[in-house]
Amino acid sequence: MNVWDKINLSEVASIYSGYAFKSSTLSKEYGIPILKIANIQNRLVLKKCPTFLPEELFEDKLKRYQYEADDILVAMTGAGSVGKVGKMRLVDNYYLVNQRVGIIRVNKDKAIPEYIYQLLATEKYENTLYQLGLGAGQPNVSPTDVGNLEINFPPLPTQRKIAGILSAYDDLIENNTRRIAILEEMAQRVYKEWFVDFKYPSHEND
Repeated sequence: MNVWDKINLSEVASIYSGYAFKSSTLSKEYGIPILKIANIQNRLVLKKCPTFLPEELFEDKLKRYQYEADDILVAMTGAGSVGKVGKMRLVDNYYLVNQRVGIIRVNKDKAIPEYIYQLLATEKYENTLYQLGLGAGQPNVSPTDVGNLEINFPPLPTQRKIAGILSAYDDLIENNTRRIAILEEMAQRVYKEWFVDFKYPSHEND
C-alpha cells in the first residue's frame, strides 16, 4: 500500500491576504471588480461584485492582488465565513482581491492546483480553519495558519488523476445547476403569462 507524504501547504503554495483598499477610493458603478468574503460561496468564487476600483487608480503594486486562474481564495475572518474556500471556474475578467480574503497561489512546478483546491474545499479543512479562528472575539485566521495546514501529498500523477475526476463531477453539477436555473426561469415566465397576464392557452375564447 502506498503511503502519501504529508507536508505543510506553505511548501507548495504562497499564501497572503488581499489588499486593504480605502473605501473612499472605490466606486459602485465602474472599474475593476473587487472580490470580497461574500464572493466565496459553495466552494466557488462568485463574479458579481458590488464595488470596483476605478481603472485610473490601478498601480503596479496591485498586480500581486489580481486574481489569477487557479488561485484559491479563503475567507480569513467573520463568524460563519472564516475557513470557507472557493475558486473561480472561468476567469473572464480582471479582478482584485480585498483584505481578509486569503490568496492561495499554488506553485505549479510542485503541485496540481486543482488537487489542492479539491482538498482544501473539503469539510475537514474548512472545519479545521474555522476551529483555528474561534480563539478571538471575531473569528480570524492568518496566512500563516493557512500555510501551516498539513495536507496529504501524493505524487503528481496521482494528484492529476484525482483532480481530473473531481473537477469533472464539479462541471457536471454546475451544468445541472445551470439547467435547473433555466427551467425555473421558464416556469416563472409561464406562471406570469398564464396567471398574471391571463394569456393561457385558448384565452382568446374566454
